[in-house]
Amino acid sequence: MKFLLLVWKGGVIERFGLLRNALVSLGNEAKPILHPRSEGPVEFHGETINDKLSLKMLGKLKPDYIILWNGDLPKDDIVKNWAIKSDIPIIYVEMGWFPQEKTVYFDFRGVNASSEIRGIKLKRVSLYQRKKLHMFLQKYHQEMNLYGNKLPSDFIFVPLQVETDSNILKNSAIKTMKGLVERVASIFKDEIIIVRPHPKHPDVKLGRIPNMCVDTSSDLHNLVKKARVVVGINSTVLLEALTYFKPVVALGEGLFSNHNVLIEGRDLTNAEIIHEIKKLISKEKKARIEDFLYELIFKRTYYNEHLSDSSMVKNSHWYKKISRRL
Repeated sequence: MKFLLLVWKGGVIERFGLLRNALVSLGNEAKPILHPRSEGPVEFHGETINDKLSLKMLGKLKPDYIILWNGDLPKDDIVKNWAIKSDIPIIYVEMGWFPQEKTVYFDFRGVNASSEIRGIKLKRVSLYQRKKLHMFLQKYHQEMNLYGNKLPSDFIFVPLQVETDSNILKNSAIKTMKGLVERVASIFKDEIIIVRPHPKHPDVKLGRIPNMCVDTSSDLHNLVKKARVVVGINSTVLLEALTYFKPVVALGEGLFSNHNVLIEGRDLTNAEIIHEIKKLISKEKKARIEDFLYELIFKRTYYNEHLSDSSMVKNSHWYKKISRRL
């Protein structure tokens, strides 16, 4: 098979450079090439990538697959339109989960709310798989930091996002973090609300809400673990909160949508959201969350450190899928 891996910056070139090496080891052709958004050459382990993708070049190279980071970033539509014209499928890649910075996932439809995960039918985990999942979660939680301020015994936690993130622009009716906290404050009028700004947007302007405080000192997991309810738009933090099996409210769309693993509040009234929270986590809902987390962790997660490992790539769900197509 022949792959084109679109690169333009550090992080992406590091991951895709390692992946290229594994694909070549498996007998494929794999060429890193500059994304149309690139402002100049990039380097990977002393190798300089100079060629920038064009429609003409795509026709000349005729890859079997394009590997694209995210797919919802500026000028990604150019690449996607070229791929459609050339009848070349795209494999999308994005940062994964648990922990986000050390993992990626591969998807044939897109990322976030466009992911194929959103539309799959989850399989009920076996007793062995359930034990395996909870052992993973226990170890994962033990590795997380829990430092920070002394927290109230009962509070609502709201993780904020970057307003210019494609996940907000494309998959949420709420476009500002001020709008988010105002909606949360209208739901939980008499409760303590703790807000944590995104590290990439620490100076976000939220206005003054009497029962809201901003916490920039506490570790994320400290806030997630101790909150009674976690409310957000479509942040990965909502997935982190699911690992603690507590009420989670999403006011936007994500790969979690349609799986009934959290409260999808975008079309619910405030009273309906409160009603859903009061139901707590039933035995059936906990089982669905387990099914969903098992799918993400053991079937969809790919660790960065394994990207150059040809045997790991060969046995991954996405590579097996395209190999079967041959």
